Amino acid sequence: MLNVDLPTKTARRIGLAILAFAALVIAGDRIGARAIDRAVMSTQFRYSQLYRGDLPGEIVALGNSRGLHMLHPPAIAEITGQPTVNLSFNALPVVAMPALWHDYLQRHPAPKRLLFEISCVSREDEVGALERFTAYMFQSPMLCETMAAYRPEEFRASQFSHLYRFNGEFAIRSLFYLRGDDQNWIMPNDATKPQIDKMLSYGAEPILYSQLHVDAARQVLQFADQEEIEVVLFVGPFHPRYLQIIPELPEWIDWLQQELGRPIADYSAAFTENEAFSDHMHLNPRGARRLAELLHRDGLL
Repeated sequence: MLNVDLPTKTARRIGLAILAFAALVIAGDRIGARAIDRAVMSTQFRYSQLYRGDLPGEIVALGNSRGLHMLHPPAIAEITGQPTVNLSFNALPVVAMPALWHDYLQRHPAPKRLLFEISCVSREDEVGALERFTAYMFQSPMLCETMAAYRPEEFRASQFSHLYRFNGEFAIRSLFYLRGDDQNWIMPNDATKPQIDKMLSYGAEPILYSQLHVDAARQVLQFADQEEIEVVLFVGPFHPRYLQIIPELPEWIDWLQQELGRPIADYSAAFTENEAFSDHMHLNPRGARRLAELLHRDGLL
């Protein structure tokens, strides 16, 4: 005679089926994430190259979108004769910069110089910008720590589902650069008066006096000092009409110099014509080349 009734047997079978399904889902999540990770890491996207150790340079540029579209590696390399790479990116959060710079130094020979477009410290990190780096959490314990500290919900989701890490811009963008290097990326257009009028209609973005961002910048400088790397801190050009609505910028630069204990070269008013700009705060190829020439002339390159 059976000691276990039929409902109990059925419940056990259902329980085992649920456990088997959960194990299959978890295994599929891990296997799928590893496959996507290998695909992302095989591309020529700048952060994939960084974490492969395939992005050496004697000059390294760092910043947010202003650094990305002002410090053009082909122009700097041509003017200086030194291989140049850019770690900057659109809306790159300041709090992510120490991890990226640290990881770069761990995987590459120390460069001679770091060009740090420091106006990023004045801007609020954009919502969702840090989460893009979940795509590289397999590669960087420090990125994991940064994500856990500043985006704990996304970090926990990425720990639960590894596929979730690739649910963002960088996974797609890296595949766009499967074969083509993105180091020559820059906004190609010239600013126009209607475009500037429209941007000015939104008003000036607030200038932050953020101790959190200052601490992150200090950490970047400390990593450079440990490797005896020369650091050039500077504020790049703004469109002259935009400068008119941020009169507090010189005061903020003075404040940041005191906070960091380092000189900051102010090129915010270096250019006065539309032809150097792609919009109110980004340069186009013509402006980027002229900026490189100015930095070289002044001994900063």
